[in-house]
Amino acid sequence: MLLLLQLHQLGPQHLHAVVLVLKLAALLLAGHHDARGLVDEAHGG
Repeated sequence: MLLLLQLHQLGPQHLHAVVLVLKLAALLLAGHHDARGLVDEAHGG
């Protein structure tokens, strides 16, 4: 609800930027779905 209020206050000139940021965040999260990484070589060995 607070996010919607803030978006309304920003106005239409910033809506495109907000949508772009949300899309980039979704792309970043989708690309890094394996948060564990290479734990078998955690200490270089």
